[in-house]
Amino acid sequence: MSTATNSTKLRANRIRLWISLMLIGVVLLSACQQAATPTAEPTAEPTAAPVATQTPEPPAATEPAEEPAPQDELAAELVGPLWLLLGYGDAGNPSVVEPGTSVTLEFADDGSLSGSGGCNNFFGSYELTGDQIAIGQLGSTMMACDKGMDQETAILAALQSAYKVAFTEQGRLEIFYEADAAFEKKLVYTQSQKSLTNTLWLLEAFGNPANPAAPEAGTMITAQFSPDGILSGMAGCNNYTTSFTAEDGRLEVEMPASTLRECTQGMQQEAAYLEALAAAESYSINGTTLEITYNGGQGVLRYTSRHLPLENVLWTLVTINGEVSRIGLVATTALFEPGSEPGKGAVGGTAMCNDYRGSYSLAEQALTIEGIEVSWVRCPETVMQAEATYVEIMEAAQSYQVFGETLVITSEKGILTFSANRTPLEGTNWRLVTMGDIQSPTVPSQGGDFTARFLPPEGGPSGLVVGSTGCNDYNAAYLANLNELKVNLPNKTNNASCPASFWEQEQQFFLGLNAASTYRILGNTLQIPYDEGRQALTFTAFVPQVTPPPSGGPLTPLNGTSWWLTMISGTPVIAGTETTAQFAINADGQTGTISGSAGCNTYNAPITGVLQIGPAAVTKLFCAEPAGLMDQESQYLAALQVANSFTLAYNQLLINTRNGWLVYYNSPAPLQPIATPELPPVETEEPTETPTDVPAETPTAQYTPTAAPTDTPAPVAPVAVITAPTQGDTTQKIQFDASYSTSGGSITAYAWDFGDGTKGSNVKTSHQFTKAGTYIVTLTITDSNKKTATTTHIITIK
Repeated sequence: MSTATNSTKLRANRIRLWISLMLIGVVLLSACQQAATPTAEPTAEPTAAPVATQTPEPPAATEPAEEPAPQDELAAELVGPLWLLLGYGDAGNPSVVEPGTSVTLEFADDGSLSGSGGCNNFFGSYELTGDQIAIGQLGSTMMACDKGMDQETAILAALQSAYKVAFTEQGRLEIFYEADAAFEKKLVYTQSQKSLTNTLWLLEAFGNPANPAAPEAGTMITAQFSPDGILSGMAGCNNYTTSFTAEDGRLEVEMPASTLRECTQGMQQEAAYLEALAAAESYSINGTTLEITYNGGQGVLRYTSRHLPLENVLWTLVTINGEVSRIGLVATTALFEPGSEPGKGAVGGTAMCNDYRGSYSLAEQALTIEGIEVSWVRCPETVMQAEATYVEIMEAAQSYQVFGETLVITSEKGILTFSANRTPLEGTNWRLVTMGDIQSPTVPSQGGDFTARFLPPEGGPSGLVVGSTGCNDYNAAYLANLNELKVNLPNKTNNASCPASFWEQEQQFFLGLNAASTYRILGNTLQIPYDEGRQALTFTAFVPQVTPPPSGGPLTPLNGTSWWLTMISGTPVIAGTETTAQFAINADGQTGTISGSAGCNTYNAPITGVLQIGPAAVTKLFCAEPAGLMDQESQYLAALQVANSFTLAYNQLLINTRNGWLVYYNSPAPLQPIATPELPPVETEEPTETPTDVPAETPTAQYTPTAAPTDTPAPVAPVAVITAPTQGDTTQKIQFDASYSTSGGSITAYAWDFGDGTKGSNVKTSHQFTKAGTYIVTLTITDSNKKTATTTHIITIK
């Protein structure tokens, strides 16, 4: 093996060591480090955006981290909530819980505790002294489940050896265990659901429970329940207030009083909403969703508590002082990029005609913007006047609020309303465009086609990300909210025909995913930083090439295909065993049969719907070897009986069941877990203390590129960003804007490909599509450092 290869592997291992410093809990601190910024909790529990009438929650601990917090303060936070487990294991890089499992814990003020291990319920006692905790012998039910049993055993053992508790800035509970372990271990929990009170609820839909309607476009309806029995919010036009009582799921609301403004839209909706509130009868909270039923269950009000953060989101202006912003040659945008000091950073974007940039600072709900500088492009007078008004309001900003995906900035000069320009993380097909050093990233080598698709969670907080590297397919459990991300080390196929040089690139990609703690999406660009922000994976959204299936139904693509099982509920199948599935689908595309080997016995089962599998006919053999095969077979057949949907992703078939995911591959090549690289011996120049004690600047110095002087940073890689609508028609000239693209130098070239055979070369351009259809618009920029960046934008023309 060459010296260069050894050096590269050593560097990767060192990166792995230092990466562990930045990961706390299952998902780290978001880019927003201050209390003022609305921070989203994991999928199970995002935090509400701050509201002027809302009293901020007290910090998790008032004592320094190295000293125990007062027992009564810790107990007050510990007791009461139902805690949902997010991850466990290495405190520097915990493992996400298995997809489809829900593990809980609840502490009572009488010293007892209880919860679910994912299969069995357990109970016991605890003692809390300062931040030190001791958990007594646990008892549990004795059920055998089809998934999560090994995880449950590990978690119950961890609780038995717990010795310390702590709370993060996001209010997550950390329970440290195995005090004598070689490295620090912890369980990380979040509250399983939002509280009715002290939460900002945004109305998503209301009306008929079977088909509730979304609020009218341009209107915003909110509700805040205070602990003293006052309900207030916005009804779409007017503010309202009233009193309420809530107990054991029952809810009574008095007829609200409201202000008396007349608006051009939403007045009938507002009246209907206030009447529905007055007819409220019950409520329920499931994670981040609040549902209020009214009129004997004939109607429902459905709210969410998920709100985007202010920072690291590309905001597009919608209204100025309540009037839709229609003046401008380009879309007006704002991006708040945090700096090194919490609560401060740079804000910039485009403003009707010109680019602008300034600085901002946050203090709770307060927002201050200063020093805005604007470029000098001359546009029509009406545009320049609108631009001046926008900049004037921004410079006079006093406060902000985020409602879901809407940002409202209030100042003494007026009010600005923005909408998030953000492709969803989940359900989108992402393709890697650059990776590695944030200042000098590399593009995938020839033959590399790194893709990712995040499948939403079902039955627990974790989801599954699946993808391909161009040579191997992979999948991994992940946890995500609106700005935080944690991915387990993936399982991948082991294609022996991959070039020898490809392994290192794959390892860098997989370790980068595993080291992620946050992410941001700007339009159609996904950036996943790691290694304390010094490195990143950058993706762009794309539309996959799909071969239309033959005429039939949803199951027709499965007809005549054969698959080999690789994972059951996140657990790889036993080495040396082979579980298969062959499909014969009827002409209706909705029914047929599934058959194959279950590992020991053969099986055959009818498919009665999409995707519903009937009882299987199974042979009666018993296979003693390998150990555990018969249990695996039973687990597999039981999962098939509760299947509900399927996804075809690359060369993988994923069948979603109530017992978790069944993951198949289209050949016998098994999926293999990616191993964590072994850490090298600690060298004399490296710190000998426990990694958590190493100052942050030590790893920073280690990763300064040796070719660049420390006082002359390497050129920052360019990032291409497209601002444009996602829909249009053949009668329109669509405006495309690349002016928010960034570079460490100056951008010297813009190359547009509109997907219909025409090109463009300006920073801001317009294009008229002559035929209806869906087009992929590609932008490639080149900067003065001879670096390039590419992104895409999907637009549908009617």
